[in-house]
Amino acid sequence: PLSTSYRIGAVAPWVSMVRDSGENGGGEGSEGSFDFQVNGDDRSAVATSDAEGSSQRPRISTLFRVCPFILGNEFCERLAFYGLSTNLVIYLTRVMGFDSSNAASQVTFFDGTCYLTPLLGAWLADSAWGRYKTILVFSYIYLVGLLLLVTSVVVPGLSPGPDQEHSTMLQSGMLFFALYTIALGTGGIKPNVSAFGADQFDESDPQDALDKKSFFNWFYLSINVGSFIAAVVIVYVQENISWAIGFLIPAIAMAIAVTFFQCGSSLYSHVKPAESPLSRVVKVISAAMRNRKASEDEVEGAIAQASISRPRYNS
Repeated sequence: PLSTSYRIGAVAPWVSMVRDSGENGGGEGSEGSFDFQVNGDDRSAVATSDAEGSSQRPRISTLFRVCPFILGNEFCERLAFYGLSTNLVIYLTRVMGFDSSNAASQVTFFDGTCYLTPLLGAWLADSAWGRYKTILVFSYIYLVGLLLLVTSVVVPGLSPGPDQEHSTMLQSGMLFFALYTIALGTGGIKPNVSAFGADQFDESDPQDALDKKSFFNWFYLSINVGSFIAAVVIVYVQENISWAIGFLIPAIAMAIAVTFFQCGSSLYSHVKPAESPLSRVVKVISAAMRNRKASEDEVEGAIAQASISRPRYNS
């Protein structure tokens, strides 16, 4: 129950009016109490209302108030990623002059790097920067990579001309520098956006606990809609209209993603970084290496001491 007190100027001295559940025969089920007293000495009155929910306004759920900024960011980022990667083998063979096996290998290396850099992004978010800063910094790195990719296509001399069968070392180097900058950028986004979205919900609140499940449904939907549009629309643009426009669309989408994410900055809840699980794994491995020659009794004693001095980690 919420209580509100009002200070009212007195109208007449020595007036007292009291209504409560006892005097009105309301019993324990009454909705609240009202007290009004006027004191002739200080000519003041105090009124107290205790009605359940009387001064509460409807609360907009976290799912609709905060999460659209996160979901919009994820939609645009996935649109950008699949817009550049889906047709990358075709670009390497038709434009850059790579043979099919080499092009497939290069795309595989790029994809593998995109799934390796999240280890760095997750560690930074958990241990140093927090999820918000990590997502924001790596989003800008991602955007720089996409702009470099567009530059490598539109600037004369940075992509093969119509009479060139194969790309030069400079042209290939510019392309791969842009691609691996993108791979670094996605490493700070991929492991953190879903976790950052989950951070916005207070699980002690029943409505938030319910909305948290819905958030992941919407999150997965945004990923799939973004990738579907990329595979259908952007691929068509690249093959039938222009590679420059086809790579410019992902860059614009990523710029929108960064802007959209920052628009919700004042609404986000933040979890302070703590020790990363990866750091704990490294410590365990280091301790195992140091104690590899220790006797069994010494190892058991160290384990017992550790279990006493520190609580167990529960995921």
